[in-house]
Amino acid sequence: MELELRELQLSRAFEQRDVKLFEETLRLHGNPNKPDGNGITIYEKVLATADCGKFIQLCIRYGCKSNYINENGKAAINFASDSRDSENIRILLEHQGVQVDNKYNDLTPLNSLAKGLNIQNVDQVKECIKLLLLYGASPNILDDVEMSPLQYVLYNKNLENNKKQEIISLLLQHHDIYIDDDLRYELLEWNPSLVLKPNTHPNPSIEVNRVLTLEECITSGDHVNFDQLLNDQFDVNGKPQGFDKTYVEIAIAYGNWYALEKLLQHKDLKMPNNLELLHQLTGRLDERPQKTFSDYNKCFEVLLASGLVDVNERDKSDRTPLYYAISYNKEFGVRELLKHDAYLGMKSYFNELAIDDIDPVLLEEHFDDCITSEGSSRADKNFKIILNYKTLKLPSNINSSEMEPICTMAKSKALRHLLKHPLITTLITLKWQSISLLFYLYTVISALFTIFLMLHIISMYSHDWMFKFALILKLISWLSVGYIAMVDVLIKSCLTRFTKSSIFGLIINILIIALSIFNNIMNNPEQYRSRIIAAFTILLIAVKLTRHIGSLPVYSLSMYVLMLREVSFTFLRSCIPYSILVISFGLSFYVLNFHNLSEKSISDAIMRAISMSTGEFNENEIGFKELFFDRLIFVIFVIYISIVLMNLLSALAFSDTQAIQASAEVNSLTHIVNLLSCYEVLFTKSWGRIESIRKLINHFANIKVANLPESVYTFPNKKHIDTTVTNSCEMMPLTNKNTRTRQDNQNNINMHEDHFIMKFSNTTIKRFLQVIDQKAKIERQRQLNSTIAKKLENIENMLSIR
Repeated sequence: MELELRELQLSRAFEQRDVKLFEETLRLHGNPNKPDGNGITIYEKVLATADCGKFIQLCIRYGCKSNYINENGKAAINFASDSRDSENIRILLEHQGVQVDNKYNDLTPLNSLAKGLNIQNVDQVKECIKLLLLYGASPNILDDVEMSPLQYVLYNKNLENNKKQEIISLLLQHHDIYIDDDLRYELLEWNPSLVLKPNTHPNPSIEVNRVLTLEECITSGDHVNFDQLLNDQFDVNGKPQGFDKTYVEIAIAYGNWYALEKLLQHKDLKMPNNLELLHQLTGRLDERPQKTFSDYNKCFEVLLASGLVDVNERDKSDRTPLYYAISYNKEFGVRELLKHDAYLGMKSYFNELAIDDIDPVLLEEHFDDCITSEGSSRADKNFKIILNYKTLKLPSNINSSEMEPICTMAKSKALRHLLKHPLITTLITLKWQSISLLFYLYTVISALFTIFLMLHIISMYSHDWMFKFALILKLISWLSVGYIAMVDVLIKSCLTRFTKSSIFGLIINILIIALSIFNNIMNNPEQYRSRIIAAFTILLIAVKLTRHIGSLPVYSLSMYVLMLREVSFTFLRSCIPYSILVISFGLSFYVLNFHNLSEKSISDAIMRAISMSTGEFNENEIGFKELFFDRLIFVIFVIYISIVLMNLLSALAFSDTQAIQASAEVNSLTHIVNLLSCYEVLFTKSWGRIESIRKLINHFANIKVANLPESVYTFPNKKHIDTTVTNSCEMMPLTNKNTRTRQDNQNNINMHEDHFIMKFSNTTIKRFLQVIDQKAKIERQRQLNSTIAKKLENIENMLSIR
């Protein structure tokens, strides 16, 4: 209901042309893409209405696509052309990926404007046509009745000759205009003074002095003359007359990969940093080209291979080409960008990550490609496994968390299983080894302070040997309260990303602090209320200790804590509907005076029903009054509550534990990822609140979160390398150029400073080898298919000769 009100408010704001209200509604998640009763969206209305440029900009800023196409095939540019407003069209064309010649009802935007031309809108249509031509619209596309835009203008009898002359001249000035003999005759008949260009160059030799010539070669695919112009020291950094695009951008717009490759190889080319060429190409990947020499996919490959563009370049909204490739479902673009080390964790202005919506299968294939091997045989002593982390390594010019993409994977149900991928497992372990000591130190200290807090409470109600140490335990309890307040509440609230689990832990710590202060100051053992508060404090401390065990990165321990948590949540969720039945039976027992409950309170009756639901019937003490009806109620209780309900809860618990056991390793890795994210904030963020904490930690222990290297490799067959076991993965310290590592007591290796020598457990090596074997199997199958295809082709050639 609330969403419907927002859409209604959005529509009202647009009708009243209230820009502020429109923006405020969009900020509150109003959806301009939701169709109304007539199947028309607010975004479509905005596009098709003149003088609505600000509304279009707001819609695009809050998630609408400039290359939007509805289910009927009508694109945003088609709606904008209906408005006859050049500003609406300009705002769309400033964004990448807009198909300027998209057809709707067999009319491109240019065709539609020319067909709807009349004396009232001639000036507006002229500006729209001029803008479309500037952004690459083709004047040669025919509609369903074989009419071009030029023909529509020429045959329009309602226009004044001077207005018609202006638009015809505009179309004739286009470099790629095609005029057949019939149309040429009609144009000259209408105005004999027209100077019409030939459709093809009569002389293949083109004058170098004409600035437009190079651009003509690009748009027409005349590669012979194009090569000649480049060899004659043509200015490749200029712009054609009447265009605001460079030659490189024109080659991309027409998909001329040959011209693009030659331009990028030119020694005098100066590539500006703000062209966003990859963004321009991403939206056109897999697009069917208008000309035979066009290939946008090839242009994309050429541009990436040139090394002249930043694969992580960002537009005004901080979105990268990888983000758009994933959003537009351009699988080719995603693969190519990842192949050229596009960073997976780049965050946009709206906190969107490219990895959020990526296809899990495609991402897993990419991770497989990041694992390679060197060596003729796996049995070879020098067999080497190489891991490439470039798409996960934070670029030097980006201020963010290196764990960002891994945290996103841990939160996503679709991607979480990839934490078990050997590439990600080793990445997590590489970072974990640098802060594991600090974590275990924190765990031990927290556990000790918490246990002393519990011992102090017990000592207040005990008369044995603990009573003698009550004063010392009270002093330690105050230290424990201070420690929990400082570390578990203040510091962790600054560092932790707030989730349901972290909020629950924060509440537990605050309650422990409050109840412990009460026990230390206002506790009176003679009052039973004080004993109740002390008992609840002990239970909360036990919950805290259990959570500590559950946070340990050892899934053989944390698995059972996770089971307890999930089964508890399942039981609490089921209590809402099931408790109605239990309470109803308790009230029935109260009315029937089972166990003399009528002499007690209603709460006692309900507690008795809960106890009986576990099987504690004490049937001899019930005291049935009637022969049939009260026994019938008791039998119904036994069947539905004690048997059906209890077995149902057991089945739910069994289902939960089975699922947790199946994903135990993933859950453990998720714990580590969350811990690493927290510690990375502590050691990398420049926040005044934690600067003193960081200095204090570094004063006692020089601990830093390890930066991810670009690549890591290991020799799995060299068993003798000295290592330190860390979470099923064993690593040696960082080795620089001058460090020599003993191998076979004979060979020495000089290592680059951003490489590690790693040795893995048998489980990890098995996973590596599975990936390598699978890749080898796919490659063998590909080669086999290629061989079969060649043989079939040879057979066909032989048959055709015969």
